This record gives sequence, C-alpha cells and structure tokens, in this order.
Amino acid sequence: KIILAEDRNGQLHGERTFTGDAVCVGRDPAICHYAFSQTEWPMVSRKHAEFRLGEGRCRVVDANSRFGTFVNGQQVTDPVEVRVGSHVQLGTGGPILRVIGIEQSAV
Repeated sequence: KIILAEDRNGQLHGERTFTGDAVCVGRDPAICHYAFSQTEWPMVSRKHAEFRLGEGRCRVVDANSRFGTFVNGQQVTDPVEVRVGSHVQLGTGGPILRVIGIEQSAV
C-alpha cells in the first residue's frame, strides 16, 4: 500500500491510503484515485500521473500530462522511484503530494 498526502507549505492535508498496484492522480474523479479541483489546480491534467507499486519498489510515471510531473524538483520523463518523504508535484506551481508511507507484502 502507499500513503499520500497533499503538502501545502509543509502542512499535510488529506492523507489517504491506497492498496492497489497503481494509483492514478489527476483532475478526473471518474478515473483518478486522488483527484484535484480544476478551478484550484488548472495545471493538473485529467489523468496526470500514476504511482505504481511492484517488485518491492514504488515508481511515479507521468501520464503524458500537459505541464509535467516533478519528483523532488526534477521533471520526470521515465518512471522514477519514490521513497517515503519524496515530493511529487503535478505541473509547475501545481499541488505537491508527499509520500507518507510505502508498504508491500512479501512475495
């Protein structure tokens, strides 16, 4: 499972736990597990990025978003591994998700 929360100036909001192999984040609540408001966050794409858990790791993949996905300030073009404490920003100036916890059952 992965635990994510929105980081607003160092304050964590909306902590949520997900148990699937993939967690979609973006603006469209019909397809995204963690959805953001279009009026508040216009730079977030409908399906912006995906957290993928497997093989004892968690990776973030940009879903061809318009404004990019950044892990710890670096724009990602390929899947990038994230760890507890990593910051994932959806678009320049967009919302930041902080990885609070990652737990995977032993294979």
